[in-house]
Amino acid sequence: VDTYKKSLLLDGTDDDVWLELISMLESLGSYDIALKATLLAAEKLPKNKSIVLKLAYAYSASPDTAVRNGARAVETAQRLYKLSPEHHSARIVAMSYAENNQCDQAVEWIEKAEEMARELPDNGDLLELLKRNREFFANNDPCRVP
Repeated sequence: VDTYKKSLLLDGTDDDVWLELISMLESLGSYDIALKATLLAAEKLPKNKSIVLKLAYAYSASPDTAVRNGARAVETAQRLYKLSPEHHSARIVAMSYAENNQCDQAVEWIEKAEEMARELPDNGDLLELLKRNREFFANNDPCRVP
């Protein structure tokens, strides 16, 4: 962790170093500190899809529920989708709506992800995952990711 922090002092715009630092903090179970690092990275690199993805995921599905924030999840995931309008981004938008307990919107977005995924080759496992997500969001209240 200290080595990554020192590297960032030399170049605070190196997204690989930010992502490694964040992943390391998460693997240590320091989700609150990882969130702070992700926020700093997003401030330095606001258009970096990988960083915005990490931030949206933290707000919508962090293993530490104290880190989650439904309203910020939705806002960040929408920003991610604008940067990268792909199935995985649509899925994160769905997860963020679920975290915000907006289950109907979560279902709509997961269906959008399914539509996009149908266009991909070898999509069987992905479509099955998205179907399970859709069923969960549609049939649970609250519908947030456990």
